[in-house]
Amino acid sequence: MIKKKINGFTLLELMFVVAIIGTLAAIALPAYNDYIVRSKVVEAFTITSEAKSNVNEFYQYTGRMPVDNAEAGMAEPDSYRGRYIRALTIDHGVIHIGFDDLNNTQDLTLSLLPVSNSQVVTAELIWSCSKDEKLEGLIVHGKSKTNLQAKYLPALCR
Repeated sequence: MIKKKINGFTLLELMFVVAIIGTLAAIALPAYNDYIVRSKVVEAFTITSEAKSNVNEFYQYTGRMPVDNAEAGMAEPDSYRGRYIRALTIDHGVIHIGFDDLNNTQDLTLSLLPVSNSQVVTAELIWSCSKDEKLEGLIVHGKSKTNLQAKYLPALCR
């Protein structure tokens, strides 16, 4: 009798491959979801360029921060909408960006705080998105309302 050569994978080999793929997917999917949310947050930095410029100009000419969007020469907060941005609000110089549906979570906010040099009032502002509001030798204006998890913040904000 001639023995027939068996070709292909056995069930055990296939189960082993499926287990490895499942383990890799379990590790990769949460990291990928975090990456997706971070890419949505980056949209805020594109939308805020006009607001940062207006707040900076107002501060250089008056020596104080604008109270709201109107005083900064900006439109109403709800008119600044993006694919993931709900509103852009200026509150005493601080730019608050409200997000819509980042990772199925509502009412998330990222704040950009204006930071000035205490020695030179007319110097250009720098912007901090860090929750840590203490910077050596500089004045941080306003309060942060950032409630995004640190893992979703861009690298320059962590």
